[in-house]
Amino acid sequence: LGLCPLGNKHHPTALLQLAHVVDQCFKQCGRIDDLDECVQCCHEAVSLCSEGYSKRHTYLNNMALSLCYRFDYQGKSNDLNEAISLHEEVLHLQPVGQKYHDLSLDNLGGALHTCFHQHGDLDDLNRAISLRHEALMLCPPGNPHRDLMLHGLAIVLETRYVKLDASEDLNEAINLYRSCLQLRPHSHQLRPNTLRNLSLALCSHFMQTQKNEDVNRPFSQDPT
Repeated sequence: LGLCPLGNKHHPTALLQLAHVVDQCFKQCGRIDDLDECVQCCHEAVSLCSEGYSKRHTYLNNMALSLCYRFDYQGKSNDLNEAISLHEEVLHLQPVGQKYHDLSLDNLGGALHTCFHQHGDLDDLNRAISLRHEALMLCPPGNPHRDLMLHGLAIVLETRYVKLDASEDLNEAINLYRSCLQLRPHSHQLRPNTLRNLSLALCSHFMQTQKNEDVNRPFSQDPT
């Protein structure tokens, strides 16, 4: 950052790189000061990117994600509200046909899902589901983001099942978890998380239907 001071054309990029480094420090050490510095760097980088800047969506997205992380740890509503507004702007800058439209839909859906957990507004949850359905439609088989979209949609559908006891949401969530699991082989770092969520969803299905196959199936299919 010292080599790219304010006024240098690479200063916003240097800020973004510093934000990434201190974010990694936070994830490793858990120091909230590192997360605050990450947010501050992202804020400053965004302030230097004019409305027409071609990579503005990248800076906005990074700031939104850092605010979401801080909300997870501190629970400040202002952070979450700002993150949602930023994700909305990113989606506006990445319309249908743009490279990151699917991820923009998914990120906004995730932020709205978090907002639902805080305020309990079903409209937030329904919109999160709609956004993540759309994101999945844009990720056909073979797309590198497909496993993320399958898993993200499954999570929000399972949340609505818990809220409304809608069995069709649980059934769809289970199918999505299974599809996601097929895309996450034994070496995939997120496979254990998918196995856990699928197992919990099947346990919920067992409580609803009392079918033993719901309890036995995940373990018979995957002995690890």
